[in-house]
Amino acid sequence: MYARTLALSLVLECFLPAATAQTADGDWDDRAVEAAVQRARRFLWSRWSKGHWPERARPGVTAGTGEAPNYGGRTALCAYALLAAGESPQGTRMKQTLQWLARAPMYGTYARALRASVWAMLPRSSPYRRLLREDVAWLVRAADAKGRYNYTPLAPGEELHSRWDNSNSQFGVLGVWAGTRRGIEVPRGYWKAVEKYWRDAQQLDGGWGYSQGRGAGSYGSMTAAGLATLLICFDNLYSRDFIKCRAQTDYPPVVKGLGWLNAHFSATANPRRRSHYYYYLYAVERVGLAGGYKYFGRQDWYKLGARNLLARQGQAGNWGTIVETAFALLFLVRGRHPVLFNKLQYDGAWNCRPRDLANLTRWISRTFEKPVNWQIIHLGVPVSEWHDAPILYISGATAPRFSRQELEKLRQFVLEGGVLFSEAACSRAAFALAMRKVYARLFPGYELK
Repeated sequence: MYARTLALSLVLECFLPAATAQTADGDWDDRAVEAAVQRARRFLWSRWSKGHWPERARPGVTAGTGEAPNYGGRTALCAYALLAAGESPQGTRMKQTLQWLARAPMYGTYARALRASVWAMLPRSSPYRRLLREDVAWLVRAADAKGRYNYTPLAPGEELHSRWDNSNSQFGVLGVWAGTRRGIEVPRGYWKAVEKYWRDAQQLDGGWGYSQGRGAGSYGSMTAAGLATLLICFDNLYSRDFIKCRAQTDYPPVVKGLGWLNAHFSATANPRRRSHYYYYLYAVERVGLAGGYKYFGRQDWYKLGARNLLARQGQAGNWGTIVETAFALLFLVRGRHPVLFNKLQYDGAWNCRPRDLANLTRWISRTFEKPVNWQIIHLGVPVSEWHDAPILYISGATAPRFSRQELEKLRQFVLEGGVLFSEAACSRAAFALAMRKVYARLFPGYELK
């Protein structure tokens, strides 16, 4: 274990390149993104006062009074975005913010979920980490028996009727997920209920709307929310089956949801919706984090979204309101975390263990407290777009059949400084033997050792 940890440490410190965000035509680069991030940070702090950002609701309001239930949510969202952007929890202003959040009375789903995300961003030694367990437990209890969320939990004996919605339901799950990524155990029954709800809420076209009914109408932000939620459930319910290569990896609801995003993805607007653009981008980023997808179809969602955000940013550093700015900032900082592995999607059994790199990068991030990402790429894009990561991971359970052009792309990637790393899923000999032949064709003058 020591040798493996030392090797990974060397990769992180010496081999891993800085995250880049450069378009194919080179019209901007990661320095432009960094500058935009810093302007957004200054804007958010300029709206901060006495430990918090302006809240729409009053403190101490109880459920059922008709008041807006998300007191504390704006402050939690801004703190979450700033921590994700690299703000130190030891800074004077952030210390005051964390103290304010710890004392704030919160009974709304959005507010509690976002506060859980804040606690999950803190180092393991932080005294606030204990509060993460409390907020996750609250969120698990706040879901109804069908895995849905309202703005506030139900009172004893109260029926939900039509007050639940997919937006609250997404955020409730995101808050719980923040806890599981930090090692908090959540009952399996919770994930089963959530999974069933989102499967039932999926529209016939593969997308999701604001509510469950078949006529709800699919649109971008809710489809991204549904897809991310099911990917999270998929991970938490079937991870042991993945290890044993027994799980069904082509999960039909996810395949259908990806089909909708592949067909309708836009970097400039919330598809089939005129509002909530920045919330939509954040939901898309959650899909990328949960599923590792670099592309929807052939569109690089981060590259296109970041380009549009740079063009839209105001002179003050904002994108509209403080809430919209925080969502935009969360999207942008996703591209600042180094990508350690690309996983190759090809014709064949390439994904027998769909959470392999998710688990590895999560362990690396937790162990070294240095966030790293992974992503899925395919052979239909130029090799220049493979170099987000130094390592191209090729997994399989059957012999891959690469064309001459595809083999040339693999060779080009290595000659340009990349590393190929292949693994026979489920110890399948057919893949191992085939990859030996692939390496021999790529570099016939070198013996594989």
